[in-house]
Amino acid sequence: DISDVELNKFDAIILTKNPSQNDAIKLSSYEQSGGLIFTSETNERYNISLQSFISSLNGKYEPILAQERGRDSLSMDIKKGWTFLSETFPVYQGWTAKLNGKPVKILRADGIFTAVYATEDGKLGFEYKPTSFSIGLLISGLAFAISAGLLLYINKNKLAKFAYK
Repeated sequence: DISDVELNKFDAIILTKNPSQNDAIKLSSYEQSGGLIFTSETNERYNISLQSFISSLNGKYEPILAQERGRDSLSMDIKKGWTFLSETFPVYQGWTAKLNGKPVKILRADGIFTAVYATEDGKLGFEYKPTSFSIGLLISGLAFAISAGLLLYINKNKLAKFAYK
């Protein structure tokens, strides 16, 4: 589900299935405000070629090179507007994105790839922090604390018994 505000960030939308009644109302409003809607080949309404579609979009396209890349992070300088990456971040839970230190939403592009809308020029960073790792760390920490407490309790009782003899 996408809000009207998010919908209006797009110059064009490609529908891969028939929209729900609620989405159809949003899409109608979007189209009336100048947005382009393209549907799958089964619908005759807006069938056009890929070249026609690309030329209908407003904007420039330029490659982006990562300035910093780690095993679980990636950052780059970007300009205001849409940024598309041939990475599969949306598929794996745990990836977060920040633009100039503020969280931004990671969207799916073409079903699997990554898209982020930047409201301003700046530094876009992605970081991988899976919840499973955090949960595992918490469980390990609790297990260590309980084990250490149990050892201290046992040793304290042994010392107390030894002192009474």
